Amino acid sequence: MDLWIKILSFYLIFFIGFLVGVLGLEKINFKVFDEIYFIEQAYNYFEKKDYFDGHPPLAKIFYAFLFYLWGKENYFPVRVCWLIISSLLGPLVFLWVLEKTKDYSWSFLAGFLVNIESFTLFFRKFLLLEIPWLVLSFLALYFLARKKYYLFFIFAGLGLSTKWFSLFFLFPFALIELQNLPLKKIITGFILMLIVYFLIFEIHFLLINNKFKIYFVDFLKYNLIMLVAHQSYPSYSILLSTFVLGWPFGVKPISYMQIYAFPNILIFWLIVIAIIYSLFRFNRLPLFLQYLILGYLFYFIVIFFIEILRPGWIYFYLGSLILGMIILSFFLKKNFYYLIPLTFFSAFLLPATSYTQFLGIEKIIFQKLDSFLSDLDIFFRNLGILLGFRWF
Repeated sequence: MDLWIKILSFYLIFFIGFLVGVLGLEKINFKVFDEIYFIEQAYNYFEKKDYFDGHPPLAKIFYAFLFYLWGKENYFPVRVCWLIISSLLGPLVFLWVLEKTKDYSWSFLAGFLVNIESFTLFFRKFLLLEIPWLVLSFLALYFLARKKYYLFFIFAGLGLSTKWFSLFFLFPFALIELQNLPLKKIITGFILMLIVYFLIFEIHFLLINNKFKIYFVDFLKYNLIMLVAHQSYPSYSILLSTFVLGWPFGVKPISYMQIYAFPNILIFWLIVIAIIYSLFRFNRLPLFLQYLILGYLFYFIVIFFIEILRPGWIYFYLGSLILGMIILSFFLKKNFYYLIPLTFFSAFLLPATSYTQFLGIEKIIFQKLDSFLSDLDIFFRNLGILLGFRWF
């Protein structure tokens, strides 16, 4: 493929993702959803005050840097800067799929879907943890596909330094791609990944304490506490949690101050159909598509077992969702007209993520959809009870 077409496609996916994300952003001058934690933790770096989050500190360090540039409480320019970075998610998916398949239609559709899907859009707009680890993970996968192994391990370490989910997301692809690499290189790369992970904590402690030293004991203590913390949960999380088997069906949306992380259920449900269909003809599928399905299932099984240990939320599913959109795109390239209702429905849901009121019949349709997914949530919570998930 000509280089200029590749560059044009990259920027087209980026600008589409940015434009749908910036809509209504100037009106949201308050913290949204888990920003109430992560923004306050970012502010702690200014006050030299330690904090514990339950997740590694890289994203909060970066958000602190953005607030340092623009000033505390100045949400709009900080979110715009973040949106510029988060809008790279779709282009990175495009580059990775293109590198692995040389299939332009599949690659472009995958990147396009990722940047317009409404649930993912919510997390791209705000200062949360899900998109940072996904952006870093796809950078790692891109370098892995290019056989730049040390860069893969560096970005894997950065993804891990944002959220441990990155490790589960990358593992099946690394297992496949690195199997022919000499053991010495794998061990060296793994050590490099751990060094990157440790250095992020060094930066964290340096910023908090304003004093350089090797904080190895603090590093071990922090990670041990994180491990224990993930096996405990606040009581309110039971009410907010949803059953893992409902997540592929969009159960249930997250809402905060009339802003919704509302899934494009057409995309969600078509992914489920595509996965089931693919499993019945698995051996006849292209090899990369097989890898994607295995990656989707592996990540989903991991989050399934996580919810056995503790309550979970639909955003845990984001890793599988992104892989699912890439899988779905393989089938859409043969039936391009299906893209029209998927795009239209994402456009219809834009007010839900943009602090904008639905009008007239649109409001009634949205309320019916929200009510439908709430009813599905009851069904899946009862299913969770039957299967012995004690949270419900």
